[in-house]
Amino acid sequence: MIGIIGGSGLYRLPGLNVIREMEPETPFGKIAGPLKVFEAGCGKQGVFLCRHGEGHRWPAHRVPHRANLWAMYELGVDSLVSFSSCGAVDATLTPGDYLVLDNFINAGGIITFYDGPSEVRVPDRGDLVSKYINEGRAVHLDFTYPCCHEMRQVIISVLGEMGLPTRGRGTYLQTHGPRLESAAEIVAARRQGAHAVGMTLAHEATLARELGMCFAGVAVVTNMAAGMAGTLSAREIDEMMHEKAREIELVVEEVTVRMPATPSCECRNQLREALM
Repeated sequence: MIGIIGGSGLYRLPGLNVIREMEPETPFGKIAGPLKVFEAGCGKQGVFLCRHGEGHRWPAHRVPHRANLWAMYELGVDSLVSFSSCGAVDATLTPGDYLVLDNFINAGGIITFYDGPSEVRVPDRGDLVSKYINEGRAVHLDFTYPCCHEMRQVIISVLGEMGLPTRGRGTYLQTHGPRLESAAEIVAARRQGAHAVGMTLAHEATLARELGMCFAGVAVVTNMAAGMAGTLSAREIDEMMHEKAREIELVVEEVTVRMPATPSCECRNQLREALM
């Protein structure tokens, strides 16, 4: 099953055919909001979650990422597409562009399911994920290529066929939040090779890899980053994502239809080589 996470301004996708909602408890606490199971035109199902909760309840630094991803994992999500607003560090990008990411720089702190010995216990699913968490094992996953190549190609094709302005690769630098970045931080991000900045996607990519999910991150450029074009406004960011919501609904529908049921990538095999 494919999972879709929406960010700021994407609190709901009313054009999707939602067939049920649920808000499960997880070993990692409450999720940000209800999981909405939807059915695409071909009969294939997916699930949508707003990472911030409806009305932007959870600021970026308090998003319950582990609960969000675990709830999707238990529901059967094995491919995850995360949409997020971003600030453009690359001056050739324009607000409204879609950036299909291929790499990350995480300056936003540590997040993991594999925290060594701890009090957290998860249901035994007979898989390596539950085994390693419950045993408190030290797990070191390969993160060379965080985004699934197969998923990226599907998304790039869909965006291109819809005639939407698309960049087929890019590096996203995750900051701490909740404040927006300073002009000096954007200069530093550019020197590090970042094309865009935001506050959430690197954490979701990390946790998806730890669960053996295929992952794709789509950054929607809502503004030029700090110091590049006047001052920044959170309202303008939110409004841009509202404007893009209908486009994203159509992208989600088509990507759900086209995503292969049995991918040939190696995303789901990383845990086999991850123990010290």
